[in-house]
Amino acid sequence: MCGAPALEALAFTSAKCMDKRVLCVDRAVLWGHLKKTDILVYNLSEEIVNTMVECRASTWQIRLNPGEVLILTD
Repeated sequence: MCGAPALEALAFTSAKCMDKRVLCVDRAVLWGHLKKTDILVYNLSEEIVNTMVECRASTWQIRLNPGEVLILTD
């Protein structure tokens, strides 16, 4: 089971996000897994949702606090 600060989620990063603390995440991919994975729902609601910033129509920017890691896996 994963927990903060080592958060786990399926997401696609964008090379355009130069700040290593910022991820650009495909919204459809993220919501697809929100519906499937309770722990991801918990982690996002507790740690990430409030820091999401809409950056494009289909993506979010997620800013991570120092020491937090969003592990990208399939």
